[in-house]
Amino acid sequence: MVGRGSADRGTCTQGQHHFEQSGHAEQAAEPLERIRDSVNGAFEAAGNAVHDDAVKADVRETGRLFLDALSASFAVAAEHLREPEKPSEPKSEEPKPVDDKPAEG
Repeated sequence: MVGRGSADRGTCTQGQHHFEQSGHAEQAAEPLERIRDSVNGAFEAAGNAVHDDAVKADVRETGRLFLDALSASFAVAAEHLREPEKPSEPKSEEPKPVDDKPAEG
């Protein structure tokens, strides 16, 4: 495994080198920087939210509501499993026999 890390870095460096040689490095720099800044901003916002008491309360309430709904769903499912299967009700209309004679017309 030790050699693998250095090989990965070499491949990355070679890939970066080929990318720079293609002449598109300047074109890609700005969009990649914006993506990097956006990802950093998202993680920073998530980190701040973790420390916000209002967010913690909302997450707890959401979790409680989810567990209540899940518990109710399992209770209904368990009730259906406990109920004896009802026999199917007989049909009100009996099937009519098929007439073998061809229709006159």
